Amino acid sequence: MKTKILILFVIFLSIANATVQDIKSYSFNADIYSEILKSNVSYTIYLAQGYSSSDKNFPVLYLLHGCENNMGWIDKGRINRIADEMISHGSISPMILIIPEDAKRSWYI
Repeated sequence: MKTKILILFVIFLSIANATVQDIKSYSFNADIYSEILKSNVSYTIYLAQGYSSSDKNFPVLYLLHGCENNMGWIDKGRINRIADEMISHGSISPMILIIPEDAKRSWYI
């Protein structure tokens, strides 16, 4: 599993300069209260095109970051555009990406 995630990450990095003329997905920010952390945790969700009109289950990929916040993958990494491009080319399946806020000192527990 770790190898597959690493390969996916390398693919994302290798096409980081790809552009998409028409973004077909939807990204939004939200908060949820964490009982373990005793505080609200922000996160960003990417929903692939067709998610809202589909009755299929979409795979979920959690993207963790090291030095940014939950918007780093979107603002600097352009992960939503890269995912759109890869989905449109059939390189990856339509999916949901969940990007949590920084881990603080929890190490994402």
